[in-house]
Amino acid sequence: MDKANSIIKKQSGRKFLTVLLSILLCIVVFIGVLTGLMLSDPNAEKLNSEITRSDELGKKVLAAAAVGKEYSATQDEVNSYMEYRRMLDSNSPTAKGAVIGRTVLSFQKDNSADAYIAVQFKEKNFDVSVHFIPSFDTDKGQLVMNVQAIKIGRLPLNPSWAMALLKDALPKEFSVNGTELRKKFSIIEFNYSGISANINISDLRIENSLLKIKTKSSLNVSLFGISP
Repeated sequence: MDKANSIIKKQSGRKFLTVLLSILLCIVVFIGVLTGLMLSDPNAEKLNSEITRSDELGKKVLAAAAVGKEYSATQDEVNSYMEYRRMLDSNSPTAKGAVIGRTVLSFQKDNSADAYIAVQFKEKNFDVSVHFIPSFDTDKGQLVMNVQAIKIGRLPLNPSWAMALLKDALPKEFSVNGTELRKKFSIIEFNYSGISANINISDLRIENSLLKIKTKSSLNVSLFGISP
């Protein structure tokens, strides 16, 4: 009887070990698949494409603001200006140790946009894509991005979960409310050949695959640091 019990215990032990090893193997495979999906770079062509750095968008918005008109910018104009500003800033934005590199925007016909973001974290490069609908909160002077979808590489994340995770990791000028990402964006500053200007934004949206930028009537200009 004791011998039979001993055999049963050994068999049970082997079965438990087999099940445990199987579970561990599944976990390893699962982690491997997730890592592979996250490190996969489906937007490499967009993020590595040659983008001409240009400040033309700033000049055009300034000219439109001077006569009280709304300006319609193409995604190429916006991406060129963003690249121009990124090269001017020696410090890349960071979020909990992650360094945010180039960001490329793509405007959609349904008035939404896709942001493709190069992120470096612990010496690994990740491609993050965010699908969102932009709007502008005039009362608070904030750009509002209603996030519809987020992916790291090819791995989709639940927007609510991802935004909650990012809530305390973003730079202080950002805030999160559910799936809304907000950024203080009431004034755009431009500097050209000794002339600096502050333009007050009253509306910003995507319409017909164009970024519509509307300004308030007030336009503050200073020449060589001397305000009028």
